[in-house]
Amino acid sequence: VVHMLRYIAPNDNTFFQMLRDFQQQYSFGLANTADFKTLAEQAYGRDLDTFFTQWIYKEGFPFYSAKWYHDNTTGQLYLQLSQTSSAPASQNLFVMPVEVLLKSPDGDEVVKLYNNLSSQNYKLSTTKNITGIEIDPNDHILNKITGITQDPSLKAEYLTKLELTVKVYPNPASSGWRVSHVPKDAALQLTDMSGRTVWKGIAADTEMDVPAAHLPSGN
Repeated sequence: VVHMLRYIAPNDNTFFQMLRDFQQQYSFGLANTADFKTLAEQAYGRDLDTFFTQWIYKEGFPFYSAKWYHDNTTGQLYLQLSQTSSAPASQNLFVMPVEVLLKSPDGDEVVKLYNNLSSQNYKLSTTKNITGIEIDPNDHILNKITGITQDPSLKAEYLTKLELTVKVYPNPASSGWRVSHVPKDAALQLTDMSGRTVWKGIAADTEMDVPAAHLPSGN
């Protein structure tokens, strides 16, 4: 669990300083998980309720599986990442950034995807010829991989869903994004890859703008 806490840390310096502070503050005394969580939240500058609930207080760990398809003509990679729990009775959903290795004769590449659904679809752009994928290649997350398959139907499925769901564009963006097909008065939230909220807004209409100019570059 501490290894995963390092994975979601803002950087290694913050993580190891937090450990030193914990040792200094509680050495030769008593401390519990709640004390450790409080110190980590102060160091990371964000709420860690979800992390500690899913990895400490609830049962199990995620079984990940994936389907993927790379369209060589457009350079689009369609990916569906699914998860179940090793303890089904707990109904625990694991919210984590998940690294995916894209295998290619042109050079492998690792992308990080924010996963907060039991089945989640992604579309990525790449100029490389993708021949396979691997989930969590660096073993950052306690998990088990149950299957990875290539599925050409993902492209049609993604395009069908795109016509019926919220659209966000452009991608990538510099000054901001336009979000369309949203219900009026819907609450929108923008997070970084660690899950930290960086913007919130309420849709006054079926379209709205999300600012990006104030944000550092990244995912």
